[in-house]
Amino acid sequence: MRVANCASGFVIGLLAPCSLAAADEVAWRWFADCQTTNVLEVQFQLDGTSLFSMAAPICQTAKQDPHVTEFQFHAPHSITWSGYGDEDMHTSSGQLITGHVWLAGGDPDALILGIDFLTDNAILMNTLHLAKPAAESVSTITTGLTVRTAPIRPIEATP
Repeated sequence: MRVANCASGFVIGLLAPCSLAAADEVAWRWFADCQTTNVLEVQFQLDGTSLFSMAAPICQTAKQDPHVTEFQFHAPHSITWSGYGDEDMHTSSGQLITGHVWLAGGDPDALILGIDFLTDNAILMNTLHLAKPAAESVSTITTGLTVRTAPIRPIEATP
């Protein structure tokens, strides 16, 4: 995997996707003008229940698309957000939580997705998820909260 200088997903409160592949380098991307039928499912689950699911066209291309998807949910119970700061953060049952997912980078073998969750007054977490175009990949965000990516159509050769 190629490593480059990438800033956090937040720059003065705004989402700023960054790329690990050079602008003209062919890498896996999503929402680009793909001429294939490759589709990646992105699903967030809390305690095994789907919070949000989306399907994104993917292909190997040098073209970048700064697509950011936002979704919201009301926490069905309190959630402890561990490992993202000096102290754990807690959200209460019923609290509105906003999530974002975006392409943070591309690689010849994977898509690197940026993920964050926040409330009206706090950034709860910000992390990366490695999505494999031809296989399922699951990351645990915090206890009970996962992101799962998987192809929903077979990977085909890209021209």
